[in-house]
Amino acid sequence: MNKALPNETILNSRYRIEQQLGEGGFAVTYLAEDLELGRNVVLKEYFPYTLSERDEEGNVSPVPGEKTTYFYQGKERFLKEAKIQASLFEIPGVVKVLGYFEAGNTVYEVMEWIRGTTLRKYLGDNGEIPDFPEAYEMLKPVFEAVSMIHEKGYLHRDISPDNIMVQEDGKVKLLDFGTARRYLANLDQVKTMTVFVKDGFTPLEQYDPHGKQGPWTDIYSLSAVLYFLMTGYTPDSARQRQLQDTLFSPSEFGCSIDPDTEAKLMKKGLAVDWEERYRSVPDMREDLFGKEQPEKQKTSARRVVLPVLFTACALLMLSLFAGYAWKKSIYLPESVTAGDYDRGSEKYESFLTFVKENAQDVKDTEGGTIYSLPREAVLEWGEPSNQPLLPCSWDEVMAGMGEDAAEIELTDEKDILTVTDKGYGSLDTSFMDQRQYKLPNGCQICVLTEIITGRLYSVNLSQMEEDMEELFGSAEKLAAGIFGIEEPYAEDIVAGLRNSYDEHAEDIRDASWICWNTVENDNQIIAWQYDKEQGYSLLYHYLE
Repeated sequence: MNKALPNETILNSRYRIEQQLGEGGFAVTYLAEDLELGRNVVLKEYFPYTLSERDEEGNVSPVPGEKTTYFYQGKERFLKEAKIQASLFEIPGVVKVLGYFEAGNTVYEVMEWIRGTTLRKYLGDNGEIPDFPEAYEMLKPVFEAVSMIHEKGYLHRDISPDNIMVQEDGKVKLLDFGTARRYLANLDQVKTMTVFVKDGFTPLEQYDPHGKQGPWTDIYSLSAVLYFLMTGYTPDSARQRQLQDTLFSPSEFGCSIDPDTEAKLMKKGLAVDWEERYRSVPDMREDLFGKEQPEKQKTSARRVVLPVLFTACALLMLSLFAGYAWKKSIYLPESVTAGDYDRGSEKYESFLTFVKENAQDVKDTEGGTIYSLPREAVLEWGEPSNQPLLPCSWDEVMAGMGEDAAEIELTDEKDILTVTDKGYGSLDTSFMDQRQYKLPNGCQICVLTEIITGRLYSVNLSQMEEDMEELFGSAEKLAAGIFGIEEPYAEDIVAGLRNSYDEHAEDIRDASWICWNTVENDNQIIAWQYDKEQGYSLLYHYLE
């Protein structure tokens, strides 16, 4: 039985359901008509999927047994959250809760209906990444809203591009207070708080139920959203950064931002340690935005940042890794991509139904539910992955390699076609053809190509033997193909890695050694790193 109420259902003698917008683990949302005022609203119904059941009349009841207690505890929290958001009605930058009521043994929130799309979808559709002044101007209502929320003693705890709506007039509003918590009453006490995380936008203390949470918690998320808007890149998770912080600054993506402002954003807004962050949103706004920002530089469109990642395989793996390169790039797909649909929209629901009906395998992981699809289903849907891709194909790379391409031997080929439902309306699609090649010198090449567009996702060059000259020589030729540049310049690309290896070859077998060395030369930035687990990585960042 479908857990959602059918269309035309009348609730509270006032609201008529027009269609289901979405569903999650704890709630179902509907578009409804307010029959008294003659306007559309959004209804959010408490319906915890694993704790509830619905009878033929639409009434909700807890699953019999020990889950009954959890159902009613959740219902009480849901009603409390509705009251919290209703109390924030006067804040302009927050999606308004117009009311709430109980019916059918459950609770409903009545919210204003926002015509628009999420910030994540907006950025993908718009295709142009704003620089710092534009990004802040766009997010200013959210900063103001969060500041007012904190003044009332609450934390939002789920600020992300998926929970910021861009309206048709371009103005933004913050939504989804499902994780909001009051903090002022217990600010000086150790308090257990529900763990709710969204990697990239959730600060480290929020992973721990006993973590010290306060305004600085939302400040990290605000800073991460600002970073995302300026770069098109979701920051590395706070846990990953705690172990090894290699987060690139916005300017390394080509973003126009004052160096002092950028340093403050990275060190005091996106600090992994909560004690190093701004203590309040007003402090952050005054420090970052109080002074007049420099006039935006008149530059041409930012070029794609093409990283080259060299890693160790056995003794050493040398990679030209463009898939991971997205973490260092600002390329946005130009066409409509599979999965990038408004949460709860008809297209979103249609795609998710299509995926479930055609899935050959389903796996539940910490990162979400992964559906594996057959090639024919991916081709039938016809839209490419929402993964960042290099603007070139493998055929173009081999053409750039010249006569050396003829020596490449195909040894294996398979499809890797997945859709990951990450929850809260976020879908990650990856439709890749993986091919393994062998070179006469023993090097192996692994290529991932997006099957709809034919564009490259990643190219990985590895060597099992310690023949560094063969490895570096192959890397230069492959780099020439990927970058579309002359081979002598490709030699310069690999030179930094070669020198690093020569200098530290005796050290790398015994310990994890990490060092960043950034060199600026005209329009390029070169950075390299070695880690015992990751190996060497070499980044080339082209600016105009």
